Amino acid sequence: MDSVQLDSVGFCRGSILVRGQQCWMLAVPGKGSDEVQILEMPSKTSVCTLKPEADARPGMPMCLGLWQVKKTHELTNPGIAEVTIRPDHKILATAGWDHRIRVFHWRTMKPLAVLAFHSAPVYCVAFAADGLLAAGSKDQRISIWSLYPCP
Repeated sequence: MDSVQLDSVGFCRGSILVRGQQCWMLAVPGKGSDEVQILEMPSKTSVCTLKPEADARPGMPMCLGLWQVKKTHELTNPGIAEVTIRPDHKILATAGWDHRIRVFHWRTMKPLAVLAFHSAPVYCVAFAADGLLAAGSKDQRISIWSLYPCP
């Protein structure tokens, strides 16, 4: 076991990206209230600090995720709180500030569904191994969805 001392004053879920059997990257809140620190583990070596541009006001990070980017896709809906990919890598889902959960085909990014159940921003989405989708919202409700069953 190990630990990392943080200088952050708030709560934020970190993220791990495995790079090899004995090496991984860790994203955590940085010293500034709007910064993100990337560390190489287990050495705890700082890889970089992500800071917003001078005129940007993104706010405090609340949920971090590290990904190996293969391509990007621009979304037109307002803020996204979280993105998750189903374990079979066929679809992905986003948790939206606009109270919606959006589901896309993973490879083509073709929209498959817009789930409008919540009455407040959706903060998190997660797939179970069997493909069920769970979402949590500021409206104090958790929704469970059975979408496009896994083969």
